[in-house]
Amino acid sequence: MSSNKFISLSFFGFFRSSPILHFYLMQLVIFFYIAYRFASRDYTIYGLIEEKHFDYPFNLVNELYPIPLSHFTTFQFIYNWIDHPGVQTIAVLQLIVVVSCILGAIGVLPKLNAIIGFVFSSHITGFMLESDSPLDGGSIALSALLILAISPKNNFYNIRNKYRARENRSIHYHWPITLLFMVVGYFYLFAGISKLVDIGPHWPFVLHIEKLAAKNIEDVIFLSNRYSNPFISSMLKSEVLSVVSATITLIGELGVISILFFPRGRFFFITSMVILHSLVFYTGGINFIGSSFILLLCFDYNRLARKATVSINTDYPALHKLINKLKKMDVFNLITLQLKTNASSNNIILLADENGKTYRYFEALEQMVLRFPMLLPLGIYFFFPGAIYLNKFLFKKFCS
Repeated sequence: MSSNKFISLSFFGFFRSSPILHFYLMQLVIFFYIAYRFASRDYTIYGLIEEKHFDYPFNLVNELYPIPLSHFTTFQFIYNWIDHPGVQTIAVLQLIVVVSCILGAIGVLPKLNAIIGFVFSSHITGFMLESDSPLDGGSIALSALLILAISPKNNFYNIRNKYRARENRSIHYHWPITLLFMVVGYFYLFAGISKLVDIGPHWPFVLHIEKLAAKNIEDVIFLSNRYSNPFISSMLKSEVLSVVSATITLIGELGVISILFFPRGRFFFITSMVILHSLVFYTGGINFIGSSFILLLCFDYNRLARKATVSINTDYPALHKLINKLKKMDVFNLITLQLKTNASSNNIILLADENGKTYRYFEALEQMVLRFPMLLPLGIYFFFPGAIYLNKFLFKKFCS
């Protein structure tokens, strides 16, 4: 990586040796989120629907394929021979999902419980599809649970063998994370493309979330909408804010797939989607906030466990002094320092991590800071648009 190359592209990769930290975090968040979803929603209403109303909507897809693929993947085909379940049966199915996900989160047979949780949660989702009900934002969550279900058994934190010696790094820890990045990226990419196809590039100008916010205030006051706050909704009643936020949303949706190969843009695209969910929540009372938990899994948390070697040219005392101060914050001892003299100008400072990637100049300092938990708030600043130019200027002024 050249020191003057501002936009570096690097595919996140499937078969890269990786620490286990990110997968453990993924296991914890996805299991608990699915458990929360199925504990906080009542799906037993599908036990009250008459048998004749369980029919897929007739549209172009069903004209081409009379029976949707979901009829088989969600095991709805069993109701060709038996009646749909009643209220009590669906309540039991919900309970199975909740219990299996809680057990998986704490490390009790996590692989098995991921499979059980996915099978039963997808089956309940099948009721929604068959009765033409909306999926209530659970598509990403269900996909994330499927990734856990197909992940290698030895990846999981298991309460029975938590003290067992484990390899420090493995490709098996990494590919499920890449798969999650792809699912999230393509989900939002096609959401953005749908807006362009259905509405057009002028979508931000016809969204008018300020009108949605006004309606939501009425719902909160007169219909006891339990989701939103009328004070916050009133702050969003601005046509200018609607256009700006919708523009950022569209850019974010179309660009979020770049989290796979553009590390510096990851913060902008993920946070823009989180802001989108918040705006939908406070203007329309539609609770997509939970999907933000899956989005937040798309940062590179293994950076906090990935070791690196930093080579410093001792001919630059200001930089040498700064690095020594930063090293005191290396609580996990991830950084190994090497001192050199008479290095070329491009190698004033060089950081090489365990994956063989190298960073020079101010990017090496950024990578150091991002490995220190106490400095993570500062690390967030690095990913703001335009921050890279200021970082280069400050480095040249104070460290060169």
